[in-house]
Amino acid sequence: TRTMSFPPRQVTAPEGLLQQLSILASKVPPKRPLMQRPTNSNNNNNNEGRRTSQPNKMISPDKMATSLEAHCLLTIAQNCDIIPHIRSLPIDLRQALVDNAIKQTKSDMTPSLFSTLIHYFPVPTLDLPSSLSSSSEVLAIIANNSSSNSDVDVKSRTYVPPLVSLSLRHCTVLDGASLDAILNSTHLVSLDVSYCNRLVSNDIHLITKTCTSLQDFAFARCLGLKDNVYLESNTLLRVNMHVCTNVKSLDVRCPLLITLTAQGCLNMESVVLQVRHPHLETIVLSGCSSLQPLIDKDILAYCGHEDGSTGVRELMLQGCTLMTDQCMTLCTKYMKHITRLALFACHHVGENALTAIAKTCTNLFEFYLSGQMYTSREWIEHLQHCLHLDTLFLPSSITGQDVAALMTALPKLRHLDVTGASLNDDDLRVGMRHATCLQHLNLYECDTLTDRAFENIQLPNLSFLNLNSVPISNQGLVSIASGCPLLEGIDLSHNGMISDDGLGVLLQNCRMCILYLHKCHLVTDTTLANIREYCSLTLRILDIFGCDMVRPPSINHDIVDVCPRLEKLNLNMDAADQVTLHMTQHHGGPLQRLMLTSTRNDVFF
Repeated sequence: TRTMSFPPRQVTAPEGLLQQLSILASKVPPKRPLMQRPTNSNNNNNNEGRRTSQPNKMISPDKMATSLEAHCLLTIAQNCDIIPHIRSLPIDLRQALVDNAIKQTKSDMTPSLFSTLIHYFPVPTLDLPSSLSSSSEVLAIIANNSSSNSDVDVKSRTYVPPLVSLSLRHCTVLDGASLDAILNSTHLVSLDVSYCNRLVSNDIHLITKTCTSLQDFAFARCLGLKDNVYLESNTLLRVNMHVCTNVKSLDVRCPLLITLTAQGCLNMESVVLQVRHPHLETIVLSGCSSLQPLIDKDILAYCGHEDGSTGVRELMLQGCTLMTDQCMTLCTKYMKHITRLALFACHHVGENALTAIAKTCTNLFEFYLSGQMYTSREWIEHLQHCLHLDTLFLPSSITGQDVAALMTALPKLRHLDVTGASLNDDDLRVGMRHATCLQHLNLYECDTLTDRAFENIQLPNLSFLNLNSVPISNQGLVSIASGCPLLEGIDLSHNGMISDDGLGVLLQNCRMCILYLHKCHLVTDTTLANIREYCSLTLRILDIFGCDMVRPPSINHDIVDVCPRLEKLNLNMDAADQVTLHMTQHHGGPLQRLMLTSTRNDVFF
């Protein structure tokens, strides 16, 4: 939700009012006691890891004040005769009180309670849960308050902020007849009506035309929108309409627009800018598989100033399968300012377009390719001159020689993905010798590589390495452990050669946070013991699905009980059941911080 700073017209809160509210809040706790989580301690030397019971500590009165349920908050205010002064509280405190009151009250929040709450605590931002927003009474309350809102309350002579941000996600009753809650909010700057399936295309046009202050507008997954959607606004800056699957065309007349996001609109055939949009920088049309290849005439020709001094900087077209080589070649004359370009699964975009892009888009920072087939090296040679490239995803048809040439020529490259490429050991070694800035390297399914590719490897900044389905052994792991001192994550899934010995060296030398060992059949309980000894305080994600020699008692003893930062654990179904039972018996229930999964699908970083 977008927050907004207001002019310094508000009155300072009366002396002692905030302290009084905080003290009273500590005496009237909500239905569920608010406690800090128990701290971790351990019986070993470093006193961290295993959980032991510790006395719970009450949180401070100030935090208690912003964690009250709505009825408690109003009871305190009314009983202590401080209602006349509440509007003098700082706006950020009032906002925190209301946000947390709505969050804590949850399903107990009734329309009448909500009405009283926002009457006594007027706030500029309302982010309503679906249980509350799906009430016609609540929409009527918002509409009445929006129409009666004024800058200054006559009785208390204090500043009353107008409603500037409203979220009605999942509202099942919002339709053309109940738009007053939105249309009456003349100061509305940010609006989110995502998942409101009763809205139709005309309602979207009416909102953009009537709300003269609207800058951020989200109407994602509104399945009631069909055929043509028309956006018309002189203030709109950002639009998010992803996965509106029934929309066939989008017409835009928003000259101040900066960001247009419409990914996942499967049936959308055209996007047309009806006027010049000189400030439009980001266009996201990922997954629009029906989009016709006319974006050079309908979109890019109307972006930026006529003199070409500005233009689109981010263009995301992955999954736009109808894009052609000719279309993308024509687009390049409008793309000299592009810094981020995605052409995943654009199978008809070929060498001519790639060569034109590499020649023109010399400011490229991120470039995403996959699925393209090529035989010429011309575009590779031109791409070597894009010296600002930071992130590069290459098609699987690229050769090892070209990968080595790019890694050598691009000194700032930090993220490289060559999934499925047929690389040989020597070419990769040459490339890695020069790519000293590399932080993420994805070699998934590069099954022609061996341990020799990693001999004497020196990547001092590498933090994540994907070797899923790459046939290396313990010898390769030892080389990686010695040459990548900052390595924090590695994917070794589907490897039948690595064992506890190589993993032990890796865990001892690298502070591992992410470890994928999916179907590494030689891994045993010894690896879990090494995790406990070397990485228990850093591990966040662990995948040991298919590691049949790992036993559930070791998972409980060496992982669940001693890894305080563990967020995701993927393991076999029978082991998952026993781990869940262990957590219920020893931790009072499944740990909220830990997501247990049991899946046969590959896990990728």
